[in-house]
Amino acid sequence: MTTHAPTLDWTEILTRGQRGIGLSEAEALALVQLSEEDDLDALFCTADALRRHHKGNAINSCGISNARSGRCPERCNFCSQSAHFDTAAPRYTTKSADVIVDEAKAAFAGGVREFSIVMAGRAITARKDLDVLKEAFGRIRAETGLQTCASLGLMKEAELAELQAAGMQSMHHNLETARSFHANIVETHSYDDEVETVKAAKKLGMYVCSGGIFGMGESWEQRVEMALELRDLDVDSVPINFLDPRPGTPLAGLHELSPVDCLKIIALYRLVLPTKDLIVCGGRQANLKGRQVDLFRAGANGLMLGNYLTTPGADLQEDFAMLESQGLNPARRPTSPTCHPCPRPCAERAPIWPDSPTSRSWARPVDGPAPGPLAGAGGGHRRRGPSPASALPQAHGPGGGAPGWAARGGLLLQRRAGAGPPPRGQGGLAGGRQRIRPSDQREQA
Repeated sequence: MTTHAPTLDWTEILTRGQRGIGLSEAEALALVQLSEEDDLDALFCTADALRRHHKGNAINSCGISNARSGRCPERCNFCSQSAHFDTAAPRYTTKSADVIVDEAKAAFAGGVREFSIVMAGRAITARKDLDVLKEAFGRIRAETGLQTCASLGLMKEAELAELQAAGMQSMHHNLETARSFHANIVETHSYDDEVETVKAAKKLGMYVCSGGIFGMGESWEQRVEMALELRDLDVDSVPINFLDPRPGTPLAGLHELSPVDCLKIIALYRLVLPTKDLIVCGGRQANLKGRQVDLFRAGANGLMLGNYLTTPGADLQEDFAMLESQGLNPARRPTSPTCHPCPRPCAERAPIWPDSPTSRSWARPVDGPAPGPLAGAGGGHRRRGPSPASALPQAHGPGGGAPGWAARGGLLLQRRAGAGPPPRGQGGLAGGRQRIRPSDQREQA
């Protein structure tokens, strides 16, 4: 008996996603086969609609302090800070609380909403290091009101609780990759060790950021696998990193991702995890290149700003200018030191579906002009867009209904007789079904 891949009904996916229900595993595996322009445009339209529905036009931002660098005993094959590899990564002991707080103040002045302290090592357990962190967290909250986060390795509940009491609100800890691929990348601790760290922070009620790095040799199926694992863990935010291979590491010279691959990964995670924050972090300049402007349309609602751990990032004002060019705005910084991280700041909430059911103004080619901003809390002009029912291609069974699209195992169904061809770059929003051919899923931009 022949088994058919499930149909991807974009309208159904959108409707479920608006209710917070993500793709099934079978749907996600069908999605990653898409490669034709019209398919991808429908994918990005759906991801963009879900981002707008759950997150509005506010884009979260975070900055980091590399508070202790190099000489890490762990062997993670992507990491230039591992003591196992001969790299040019800086090496220094823990910065003072004064230095960390000054860096946080500079980030705050630059417009960043959240500040994360990152320290190399298996886990930060030494008393002197914990005391520095506690002082830094308390002062950052009191002196800036910035949301506080830390990435400290394989932390246990007791140490996390101590830091939480001092002012640490969020914890970042990546799974790095899928369980089935983890041993190929991380050789000194297990996938279960990563999971236990995430669970410890969740138990304390922390806002948990956990994601991974893409382009390390994993398959598309393994990218789906990690997305489903993160959903099961119910993390709050997913940092999406793209490998920027570092000389001296085992992954040096590995360049697997095209800009389109990166955008598909973002869209996949938005559709699997429709309500979560998706923060694009390391490697976006090196991998997305001129397509960075499209990462929001693919579903991202956050950026890491400034420098990364061991590599320089873009100028802050360049990134803010990119947001403005897309009609987006940075999420407002908190004004109260007691404010907990909020994926969608209350002041930014606005109706997502304007009142015109016929407008197509937000449907655009992947590399075309962006939609304008929605109305903020203070009112003002709002770019009109489609209602949920008309926003996306629709699939219908035999016997009628409005013309629409559906994808089966990476192929769009044959369009009905008599329907005109959809405009290129609009993902079939004008109706009709079109058959496409399979192609290399690693399509180059």
